[in-house]
Amino acid sequence: MATKTRTKAKRFKKAISQKDLDRFCWGRVLKVHEVGDIAVVEYAERKVVNTSVTRFETGKSGFHPFVAGRDCSESYGFLEKAVLGAIVKRHLGENQWAFLHAIFRALGIESAPKKRRR
Repeated sequence: MATKTRTKAKRFKKAISQKDLDRFCWGRVLKVHEVGDIAVVEYAERKVVNTSVTRFETGKSGFHPFVAGRDCSESYGFLEKAVLGAIVKRHLGENQWAFLHAIFRALGIESAPKKRRR
């Protein structure tokens, strides 16, 4: 039984490498959450001024997913959104924002619903 578990775990690529963590530029890494081949880096967000990331922290946490060692190039405000975003990206590929937004709305984890204009 232990052999099956070991071989099952081997088929997953490492979710994130130390090299990726060393090059992470969006903020100070607080924690790495891993589930299978998905890793979500929790980081202290830095203030952005004129498209430049400063060294000053905003006091908020951001979540940046990696799938099978590849950067998803997206950040989210909630851990749940980052995990769902990584799952959708792994199974359906790029540019699935409409589908992902519908999932967020259905689960009630939309961070800032759009207001209607009158």
